[in-house]
Amino acid sequence: MGLVGTIPPHLGNLSFLSRFWIVNNSFHGSLPNQLANLRRLKYINLNYNEINGEIQSWFDSFTQLESLFLYGQILDAIGNLSTLKIFSLDTNQVSCSIPASVFNITSLELIDLSNNKLSCSIPSIALNVSSMQFIDFSVNGLSGNLPSDMFDKLPNLQGLYLFKNLISGRIPPNLFKCKELKVLSLAYNHFEGSLPSEISNLTMLKTLVISTNNLKGQIPYQIGNLLNLETLSIAENKLEGTIPSSIGNLTLLTNLHFYSNSLSGQLPSTTGLGLPKLDWLNLAINELSGPIPNAISNAYELTMIQLLNNSFSGFIPDTLGNLRYLKRLDLSHNHLSSKPSSPELSFLSSLTSCKDLQYLIFDDNPFISCELPISVGNLSASLTLFYASLCNIKGNIPSEIGNLSKLLWLGLDHNDLTGTIPTTIGRLRDLQNVNLGNNKLEGSIPFELCHLEKLAYFDSHSGSLPIDIGKWKSVTNLNLSKNQFSGAIPSSIDHLTDLTHLSLSGNMLQGSIPRSFDLLISLEYLDLSRNNLSGMIPKSLEKLSSLKYLNVSFNRLQGEIPNGGSFGNYTSQSFMGNEA
Repeated sequence: MGLVGTIPPHLGNLSFLSRFWIVNNSFHGSLPNQLANLRRLKYINLNYNEINGEIQSWFDSFTQLESLFLYGQILDAIGNLSTLKIFSLDTNQVSCSIPASVFNITSLELIDLSNNKLSCSIPSIALNVSSMQFIDFSVNGLSGNLPSDMFDKLPNLQGLYLFKNLISGRIPPNLFKCKELKVLSLAYNHFEGSLPSEISNLTMLKTLVISTNNLKGQIPYQIGNLLNLETLSIAENKLEGTIPSSIGNLTLLTNLHFYSNSLSGQLPSTTGLGLPKLDWLNLAINELSGPIPNAISNAYELTMIQLLNNSFSGFIPDTLGNLRYLKRLDLSHNHLSSKPSSPELSFLSSLTSCKDLQYLIFDDNPFISCELPISVGNLSASLTLFYASLCNIKGNIPSEIGNLSKLLWLGLDHNDLTGTIPTTIGRLRDLQNVNLGNNKLEGSIPFELCHLEKLAYFDSHSGSLPIDIGKWKSVTNLNLSKNQFSGAIPSSIDHLTDLTHLSLSGNMLQGSIPRSFDLLISLEYLDLSRNNLSGMIPKSLEKLSSLKYLNVSFNRLQGEIPNGGSFGNYTSQSFMGNEA
């Protein structure tokens, strides 16, 4: 409402008030003592104000209070609110300890102290708080072990949120007695030990997130008994062994994250069967091997598959094209290969059925050794990233690649591509990154590519420099090194005022270094070495105040080396092999 000022003391005269709600205002100062007269209050919400101070000792006069949403610190007096059901101090600057008295409120159903600066340990619970359903202490600095008997006193707990703290030790065995638990979120802590097989006792679980801890051992086979599970994340731990086939029992699962562990062996051949609702599969950064099962396409609601940084081998299944809702596919850094019966990457043709595909990444699979099909131009109109470097891809770049109108990043470097750069790439007006380096491409950089006004990075080892290169005004990194470029450096290059890195080394460029290079005001890195440049080093380069690296060695330059600006920071190696 935008109200400002302090809370007036005469509000304490409203003796019949049952709800006090002043959320999202700019009230400041302390709570007036007169509010203690509001003995009929059942609901207080002071969130998102600038009220100072602690929970006042006179709060115990609110003998009918059921819901309390505050901004401030916590006093032991909170334990006197015997009728309280909901207590929330989330997203404040609370930095004190959690008073044990809060668990003396036997009527309490929910406590939320998330997003604060609590740096204590969680206190022991003296009484049986059978009414407690939700505890949220997430995003704090809580440390120490969980009390060993904590969960003996919480028989009806449904949600436990402790993620993003500093809690250590083993997961207490009595946690698995909380058979009403639906959400268990322990991510981003320092929990140790193994994931006990008793986890299967929590049959009501819908969300199990224990990622980013120090858990070791294997994923228990019994995890397949959690038939209500929708989200399962045990990523970023130190788990070993194979993925149990019992995962296929989790028919309601939508998110499965096992990435960044040391899991090994092959995926169960039935992977995908029995997972009709699976939306996100992330098994990246493990030691998994063997083929990608064809059955994975039975998880027909998949939108994201991330299998990067493993040792998968065999053919990339053509059945991936059956995943009509697929948005992201990352198979990079594996040992996958192409079918010997086909000269082209047939799986790319199958993916043309995936009309929502946005990210397609399969770089660093050196056994692919195949050609790009012309059907690559029929991939999703939503595709923004196509990255296929280090795959030994042969043949020409199909001109149809120019149909991918939303493409932002095109990476085909370190392959065996031949022929010329298609002029149709110039139609991709949103293109920001192009990497075609380390291939066997021929001819010149097409004039049409100079119309790519959003281009920020370009790396190609092909042909001659276009005279209109200055139209790439958004380029920040231009790498055209180790080529056969000849002729003069185009004068229009001085229009690239956002350029920070420019490498033209290892070519056959002739003529002088343009004096107008001083207009490249953002330049930090300039490598013109190993060409046939002649004349003097322009004194105007002294104006490049951001230039940290300069190399003009092994040319035919003459005359004195400038000594102003950044030139005093360069060694003789930057200028060796010239005629000066």
